[in-house]
Formats: sequence, structure tokens, C-alpha cells
Amino acid sequence: MPFLRYVLVSCWMLMPLWGGEWVLPWLSNRDNEWASSVTFNNHGDSPAGLELTAVRANGDTFTANLDAVVAGGQVIRTVGELFPDLGSGGGFSLFAVSDSDAWTMSAKVSSLNTDSGDSPAIAEAVPLAKANTRIVFPSLPYAFGANTAIVLVNLGDSAEDVVLQVFTEQGLTWASNPIRLEPRRPSPQVMALVFPELTVASQITVFSSSAVVGSVFNFNTRNEPSLMNAQPYPVANTAELDSLLVTMNTSAEIMAAYGATTTSLFNKDAPAKREDCPAVDVSFNPGQTESFLTATLDWGSGCTNMLGAFHAGAIAMSWSRQGSLTAGWMAGQVAFDDFVTRYSADEYRIVGVVEAEGSTVSSNFMLNGAWRAAASGVFASGTVEAAINLTINRRDGLYQVQGAYQTRIAAAYNYDVAATIDASDPVVYDLSGCGWPTSGTVQFQVYSTPGFTGSLNFATGDCSTAVLTIGNQSETITLGTGS
Repeated sequence: MPFLRYVLVSCWMLMPLWGGEWVLPWLSNRDNEWASSVTFNNHGDSPAGLELTAVRANGDTFTANLDAVVAGGQVIRTVGELFPDLGSGGGFSLFAVSDSDAWTMSAKVSSLNTDSGDSPAIAEAVPLAKANTRIVFPSLPYAFGANTAIVLVNLGDSAEDVVLQVFTEQGLTWASNPIRLEPRRPSPQVMALVFPELTVASQITVFSSSAVVGSVFNFNTRNEPSLMNAQPYPVANTAELDSLLVTMNTSAEIMAAYGATTTSLFNKDAPAKREDCPAVDVSFNPGQTESFLTATLDWGSGCTNMLGAFHAGAIAMSWSRQGSLTAGWMAGQVAFDDFVTRYSADEYRIVGVVEAEGSTVSSNFMLNGAWRAAASGVFASGTVEAAINLTINRRDGLYQVQGAYQTRIAAAYNYDVAATIDASDPVVYDLSGCGWPTSGTVQFQVYSTPGFTGSLNFATGDCSTAVLTIGNQSETITLGTGS
């Protein structure tokens, strides 16, 4: 009977990933002119608190803690109550962080220099899940004597040159203007100064290489404000598939490692040691049941293997068995020991364990597990969490794969990817000369804002490209290498 397998939680992708951080792009607290308050709602089933950071456009920073709010509770605080040392001055962004993801919050920003003496505008906090590299301000009204101002916040770790493109009702680009955004601070932009000749209603799209969020204030001729957050730009970002592709690439290395190890079991004439990239050292002890088959694949300080992939570090494997060598079942672990892989020149340093099991007679096997990679180049440096649940049929040197991949990204730009390979169209690897599938289709869904679904068809005949289809649009993409 097979060893008990770990089962991936099917609802994993439905859980919020980075709901623990929010940003209110702009609040203001200036004597006799502006006043702001913030509403915090704890929707969780236990008390929770928040760490708060206020950052002005000039970089001045103030921190505070919101004490635990009861489950289901609401707290409203003025800016002065939250940050006693902030005082009167320029506007600021408010960043909120919590161990709980069950929060909503909003800001009330009131203009005091009006006929009523208190003209409020309200907008909700933006979860980082809604940050994007392209955002749109869908409505910028125009009226003579009135004014509009947008606020942009660069969520990256370094300054960014973003581009503002203005579109009018004819759908044409009316104007384009670059703006430099410092990291993690607000940048207010008065439209009459940025686009002084704009005298019609318009929309603005912001293009950035880092994730951004934003708000827009529209003032009537009586200086009364309305407030709205920018929306994610509704296009697919295919760079979001890199996490899926590097997970598939790493899974192929595990398949090859399993194949290199079990060759001693299925081919008794295979050498126990091999000195190349990687160096393979296999120990086969048929008289044992625990650790009857162990191996280490060592890439050392780094080398590029025959599949064109660069790795460093090692993969260690150990299997135990139930039953005989001629009619038994084996199960064990594939452990990453400071394992490094590259994809399209981005580096991933992997730590984790994958469970593996299979027959002691057949070359077919299963892989189920997860790993975490410290990554560079994922929009900004961050972490990639990956999980696989794969069934592999190995025949005549080919690896036929079906199952599921899941990845989640935590960086300046955050998202999840879920992918499945149906048994009716499995992906097929020929790991004797290529680290990518030669046929088969992967269906995927990207959980970002906006999310999108699509497929990758590897039956291009060259083992270096795939046909990417999103909606009714298809294109051939080149698969990354480790060089």
C-alpha cells in the first residue's frame, strides 16, 4: 500500500496572500484648511492591532501602533490622535500592517476652507493586492475655475520614472508626461500644472515598472473635494508567468534527479558515481528497508548542465520501502540544500522539501511538496513560494506529467498563480537534452488585480518556445534559460 501522501489544500489559492498591508495614498492635516480621520474595521474572529506609518511627500516619517480592536469592532481616530507629533503640515500617505488580513479601512479627508466649514471626501484603503504596474484614473472632470489633483505612491524600493498618458473622449492620446516617484512616499500632481493646456474631461493611465497606487481629488469651484482611488489597468502582464515557469523548470530538475537516483534500482549496471554537472553519488542498499536508496546531486559553486540550466548547491534524496524490491513501494524526500537556480538571468535560492513515492518495479512516481525561494528580479526582490502535486509516468526515457502547480509571490508587486495539467493532454519532457516540455498544455489562472486566465501549449516542436494564449489572443514566447 502506498505511503500516506501529503495533499495540497485545494482552497489555498482562495486565501488572501498579502492582505496584511494597506495604503491610504493621501491624507491631509493642516490647521484651518484640512482635517483627516481614519476608520478601522476588524472583521476577524479575534482581537487584532495595526502598525501605522505616515510618510509625507518630503520623506518625513511618523510611526504609531493602533491597539487591538475587538473582533467585529470598529475604531475611528483623527490623524492627531494617531500621530500626536505629526502636527500641521503637508499631506501624507498612511501605510498599515497587521498580522491579520481581516481588515477594511477608509479615510475621511475634509476641506475646512469652504462655505460649510467641513466638506468631506471619503476613500477606502488600497490593499497591496490591488497595486499594479499600470493604473488608470478613469474620470478627471474639467470645469473652468475648478481643479483636479492626483496622488501617486511608488511601492518599490527605489525611485521610478513613471509615464502619465492622458486620453480624451475620442480615445486618442492627448498628452504624455514623465514623472519621477521616490519610493514609499506620496507624490501629489496638480493637473493644471502637469498638463496646463488640458481643458476637457479625460482619463489618465500611469505606466510604471514598479507597483503603484493612487488617488484623485476633484475640486469644484467652491473648493469642495471628491475623492476616488485609481483602478488597476485591465491588461494581462505576461511577466507574471515567470513564477510558474521557474516552478516547472525546478520540477523538471527534481524529475531528472529522481531518474538519476533510481537508475541504480531499475538498471543494475548503472554507475553509482558520476562526476559532471551535477556530480551524482548514489548508495543502493537492497537489504535495508529504511534509506535503502539515497543520493546526493551536487552542483557545487555553480555550473550549467546539459539542459542549459544553471544551478548551484545540492539536492539530497533518501527513500525507504515497503514490501519487496520486486513488488514493493518506496517513498522519501527530495531536500534542497541551499539550491540555486536561474531563470532568464533572475536568481532563485531555494529551500524546501518535496515528498516523492513510486513503485520499486515501475519507473512511474509522484511528487508532492513545497519550497520557498529568495528571489531577485521578481519585479523587485522578494520571495516565491511554490507547491507541486504531480504524477509522472516514465516510459522510454520520456517523462509524462499531469497534476498541478501553485505559486505565490511576495514582493513589491504581489500575486498568485495556479496551473493544472489535465490527464488528457499531459506535458512530456525529454530530459536527455531539454529542460522544457516537448508537448502538452498547461492551463493557468493568475490571481492578481486584474487577474487573467490562459494556457501554455508546448507542442511547438523545438523545446524552447510555447504558445501563450490569453483570451482570444495567442503569441509564441521564448522560454527562459539559466544562462
